Amino acid sequence: MTDQEQIDDIMDNFPFARIQAMMEADGWTWGSRPHLPDESELRQTARRLLRSLADEELSYAGTGGYTAIKTDGVLALYWGVDYAPDIEECDEWVTERY
Repeated sequence: MTDQEQIDDIMDNFPFARIQAMMEADGWTWGSRPHLPDESELRQTARRLLRSLADEELSYAGTGGYTAIKTDGVLALYWGVDYAPDIEECDEWVTERY
């Protein structure tokens, strides 16, 4: 599967609405002018991280609760404040690998 096919698959299956709802419930905001990101902004940020792994040959990128990883050509996207790239789990909110 190409990087773009993997990105498309992740973007189609990642639970963005669920994450946005959890952020709202927790009062988690983004930015220098704090705001709750809508689903569109969550998607844009995730896509940007995944593209950075594909375009810049990075193996790890993260921001705003996201962690994107590329290992042996396989892209994955995680979301959770307790995630660390050396373990195969996230916090209790989103434990699936996408």
